[in-house]
Formats: sequence, C-alpha cells, structure tokens
Amino acid sequence: MPDHDLRMRLLLLVFAGILGGIAGSFLNAFIHRWPLRISMWKKARSFCPRCKHSLAWYDNVPVISYVLLLGRCRYCSGRIHPRYLVVEMLTVALFLAVFYQEAVLNRSAVTGWGAPYFPWPKIAVHLVLVAALVGVSFIDCLVTRIPDEVTLPGIAAAPVLSALVPALQAGMRFGDGVFSVTGVLRLDAFLACIAGIFICGGALWALGVVGEAIMKKPAMGFGDVKLMAMVGGLLGAPTALLGIAFAAFIGSLVGGINLALTGRHRIPFGPFLAIGTFIAMMWGAEIVYLYLRFAAGDAAPPAIQALFFPPPY
Repeated sequence: MPDHDLRMRLLLLVFAGILGGIAGSFLNAFIHRWPLRISMWKKARSFCPRCKHSLAWYDNVPVISYVLLLGRCRYCSGRIHPRYLVVEMLTVALFLAVFYQEAVLNRSAVTGWGAPYFPWPKIAVHLVLVAALVGVSFIDCLVTRIPDEVTLPGIAAAPVLSALVPALQAGMRFGDGVFSVTGVLRLDAFLACIAGIFICGGALWALGVVGEAIMKKPAMGFGDVKLMAMVGGLLGAPTALLGIAFAAFIGSLVGGINLALTGRHRIPFGPFLAIGTFIAMMWGAEIVYLYLRFAAGDAAPPAIQALFFPPPY
C-alpha cells in the first residue's frame, strides 16, 4: 500500500475517533435530558445532573475528562454515572468500525476526498444513524420509550437522502447497483426507500401483533415500529429485515437468560434492534454470502475474522 494511502487511512481513523467522542458527548446530554423533558437548545451548556453547575469545556472533553476527574463532578464531588463513559467509548468504537469498514477497507485507493474513492455522503448518513441507534437504545433501557424526535425526522429525511445518495439503497446487493424499477437511478432509490419504510415498519408491526396474540399482552411498542421504518428507509428493506432477524435472535437469547435469572418476561427491544441493524449494515451482505456458500456446500465454514479483516486485494 502506498505511504500516502496509509497516512490517509490512519488520519481517517483519528478523525473518526474524535468525531465519535464529540457525538458521544452530545448523546449523553440527549439521553439525560430527553426523559426529563429538558430542552437541548434552551439550556445549551452541559451541567452536572446533581448540583446543576455549568461545566467548563475542560470538564467536558469526551472520555478524558471523566477519567481525569475519576468519575466525579469537579464542583460538588458527586459521582458521575458510568453510563456517560460507556456511551462515549461505545460511540467512538462504533464510529471507528464504520470508518474502518467503509473507508479504510474501501477497495479503491484513497486518492482524494470525492466519491467513489471516499464515499463520504454514505458514511455520513451511516454515522448519524449509528448515533441515533446509540441514543434510542439507552433511552429505551432507561424509560422503555423510543423518542419520536429521532425516528419521525429520520423517516421524513430518508426519501430525500436516498434520492441524493442512491448508494444508501444498495446495501444487500453484491455490487454497487440499486434495484431497478424505472431505470432512473435516483428515482429508483427514492422508491426503494419508500418500500423499505413500509415493509420494515409493517414487518415489525405484524411481528408485534402475532406476539400479542400468542402472549395475550402487548409484545411490541410502536416506537420500535417507527425505529425500523426509519432504518428501512435509510438502509433499504433487505438490510433492515436482516437486522430484525439478528435482533430477534439476539433478543431471544438475552430474554431467555433474563427470564431464567429474574423471572421477568419483558425487556426493551430497541437495543436489540439497534445491535441487529448495526450488524446488518456493516456485515450483512458478507454474512448472507458466506452462509449461502456454506449451505450450498461450496465452501468450508468461514473464519469469523474474515468478516473484519478480509484478505488484501
């Protein structure tokens, strides 16, 4: 690999880490404020949840400030919940994963900032989606609700973004194309987005109806339906449906363990939808391709590291 390309890829990862830390800090504020109905804009400065003292910029450096302050407020010495550190570190890790998969492992040489060498519009949408998934997951765990302020704008923006960035709708194709209906690329992407919204939202709604009929009690919140409608619009129906399948599998495992340990049946499904969506967005096509090859007897079971560290081209 040329030195220029290597330096560019390393710079991308550093940039991704910084951007992830900033996003994680914003998400922490949103996760704390949304359940309490505190505006993100009227009280723009971050503050200590315990003493309400406004934080200086050096008290709000992602990850670093928490570690240097030993998890306590500088002004009241109150304990800062470890969730703040977890959210920031998780967001950094996920942003790094997106950049690694979509920029560093980009099979084209990184010779500039323009597509197709660096598909920044698609990466930008994926980063915003990842941040949204982190935010709704933690809020769902805290108050078992998914904010409409995240999902409804996402649903509304998805058709416009898909028309502007048709590559968003090429998620599960083994190539770079979009399913063709009209022959006009942007219009096809727009139609694929609309189909994804209704198919994925409808699929999760139907799953909830079936679950309620079986268990004789509500099995799916409508916030989950709106979340997957947004995901279906931004990533396309094939990717989002695969994400639902992953979420159902992981959720059933965790739910079974939770039932055995605590006797409780109900757990928030939003975090599992977020995990399933992330896996499908990042490695869905590869997983399906490898599974189909293995099922057809054309290949041995692949090593798991092949998904994350593919051989050089």
